[in-house]
Amino acid sequence: MRAKQYFCVPSISQPSFFPILSLLPQRALIYIKATQPQSQFIATFLSIFDTMWTHGLDVSKPDVLAQVLSKHNSEQQVHEILEKANSAEWKQKLNDNTAEAVKKGAFGCPFFIVKNKEGVEEPFFGSDR
Repeated sequence: MRAKQYFCVPSISQPSFFPILSLLPQRALIYIKATQPQSQFIATFLSIFDTMWTHGLDVSKPDVLAQVLSKHNSEQQVHEILEKANSAEWKQKLNDNTAEAVKKGAFGCPFFIVKNKEGVEEPFFGSDR
């Protein structure tokens, strides 16, 4: 409760269906990050977060994810993103990203690797509860 007040996000709550199988949204996001401007990636990430944690909708469902993606993409782009997110290439990319995170010491969520201006990386883990 204190963290919600501190970060000014009082409407966030855990949906009744949590946890979700987040593979589809994760693969969609890595595809967007690789193919679209950073601003598009950030806007989409925030929309996915808001849809699940503020509005209580399951973004792992393709139809819900498509609705979220349509806020920032044309119908054709949404179709392409979902198609690519289900392709072997982007499934492998998520596997590779996950393996790299584990190699760097990731063990839970949230887990961040922060790189300073000298290029030195440092891991941070924090409870999401």
